[in-house]
Amino acid sequence: MGMGLRQIDLNLLVTFQALVEERNVSRAAERLALSQSAVSHALKRLRNTFQDELLVRGPRGMEPTPRAVTLAIAVKSGLATIETAVDEKRRFDPATCHSTYYLSVTEYVRPFIMAHMCAYVREAAPHVRLVFESPDEHQVGSAVAYEGLQIRLADLPVNGPMESMRLFDDTFAVAMRREHPFAEQELTLEKYLQLAHIKVTGVGSSAIDRALTARSLVRDVVVKMPNWLEALDVVECTDLVVAMPNHWTRLGRLPRCCITRPLPLALQMPIDAAWHPRNSSDPAHVWLRETVRQAFAARHDRHTAS
Repeated sequence: MGMGLRQIDLNLLVTFQALVEERNVSRAAERLALSQSAVSHALKRLRNTFQDELLVRGPRGMEPTPRAVTLAIAVKSGLATIETAVDEKRRFDPATCHSTYYLSVTEYVRPFIMAHMCAYVREAAPHVRLVFESPDEHQVGSAVAYEGLQIRLADLPVNGPMESMRLFDDTFAVAMRREHPFAEQELTLEKYLQLAHIKVTGVGSSAIDRALTARSLVRDVVVKMPNWLEALDVVECTDLVVAMPNHWTRLGRLPRCCITRPLPLALQMPIDAAWHPRNSSDPAHVWLRETVRQAFAARHDRHTAS
């Protein structure tokens, strides 16, 4: 016989949602104003009810099973509908929120947002926890896929339906050491192609190669590296150059012995925040997205002014 709704204590579903979002029994208990033993007992009952472990220990805490993720999506939507029906004047108050929010942020974006985002959240929502993760840390069935916000290059492919908003458009600069033979010259496209290049993999620099290929051109990439900080270390002591986001040059990460020149290609790096449509009308998620937008706007205005 199939399991019917009458066999489920609906209060357990509230506990289940907190456990999936917090991925920690103690934090879920604090959020629900319950004892840790009460939440542990509820988890045991949930496991018996659904005949599934639901949450298992992983390298970064408790991880939801595939069954738990499927349930979590339905439970979140169902509880939100019930809460809205019970209280039509429901409002999200960040000052009293105890949730944990997961943000998938690339190395390219992290220096631009993390400090300002953390400062804003600590003041407006002191009980909220933020988890910044790299895109390569994502796992199917993780809490990130369930509840998170992806901050990514707009031209990257996404899995499944997603909604998004544009945060900003960046451009590229070419970094080289001050003693480079081309340092005192205007960097034309012809001269750019004469240089030996470092390519930072896994980020927007591949857009440069695509733009060159469209013109039947190619640059001489002699070194590939995973991030810009390591690339700049190499630029300091060689005649290699690296194309990097302009905003990085304004974050104090450019060594004193290096200079930058505009990339001689009309190329932008659009950055979006993307999320699953099921979170579009959730008041807490709306607040999270607006907080991210304000963090980007504040950093952009500060750099523009300076």
